[in-house]
Amino acid sequence: MTVRLPKVVVLAIALAGCMTMPEASAPKPSPTRPPLPPAANIRVEPLAGPAKPMARLLAEAVAAELACRGYTARSSADVPADHILRGVVVPQSGAAPLPYPVHVHWRLERADGTLDGRFMHGVAGGDWRWRQGDPTLLRAVGTAAADAVESLVAPPAVRAAPTAPSNGAIAIDAIVGAPGDGASALRAALADALAGSGAVVNSRADALAYVVEAGVSLAPPDEGLQRLELLWTVTAPRGIEIGTIGQRRDVTAGSLDDSWNKTAVEAAETLVPPLMDMIQQFEALPVAARQRAGDEPCARPEGVDDR
Repeated sequence: MTVRLPKVVVLAIALAGCMTMPEASAPKPSPTRPPLPPAANIRVEPLAGPAKPMARLLAEAVAAELACRGYTARSSADVPADHILRGVVVPQSGAAPLPYPVHVHWRLERADGTLDGRFMHGVAGGDWRWRQGDPTLLRAVGTAAADAVESLVAPPAVRAAPTAPSNGAIAIDAIVGAPGDGASALRAALADALAGSGAVVNSRADALAYVVEAGVSLAPPDEGLQRLELLWTVTAPRGIEIGTIGQRRDVTAGSLDDSWNKTAVEAAETLVPPLMDMIQQFEALPVAARQRAGDEPCARPEGVDDR
């Protein structure tokens, strides 16, 4: 998987003789937003200013991006809605060069006319992009508008297909590439370290458990040392890969050919704090955000893509 939550979190642990802790970089929970009624429909009206085909494409791009974020959003002008988003495209003028040739001014209001908020953002791109409905421009407008809407009104709390629940357990899966007893030693050491932190450790992976697996690389000897690298992958229920944690250190050449002993224990004890922090922060995300982490890219109207 890649926290579309950012979807993949990568932690690197540099090791020199002993395991050292990094600063954790993990998923950040979305800021708290005001609650909305269950039916939080948003209608995006065709924008004022550009030609009608482009005005419609812009509205479709914004509605599609909002739908990707859990809203029920439509760009049809005659669809009843709880919230209405209206935009005006304003070309910039003047002799002095400006950061953006065009700005879009937006107004989000409720069906009864109550103002939710106003916002504005610039749009890069020449005239030909506006004439031809350039997908890059459409996506930029959709993303900027959806970002602002999210800061004003919360998406629905419940999605049609919420992420699978977790039983809080952690299963240690395949550990590949380790010489000697590395795989078994790392598995046993990690199980002990997790249990010592209060985590529930499963003997095998199941649909409700988090799964941790690792790839191990040991470089050829160089001046009596070998570079050891471990890459741990953390997967949430429903198969959502939420991050990776890397570890590395130099070891005496040949010292891991048979027994890992202390090296396995040090690796496990250093791994557990950022691993538990990653899982706890993922659990703290709203249900919709956790689901989006595992979603395939959202379907967008024709002409709106990632080019």
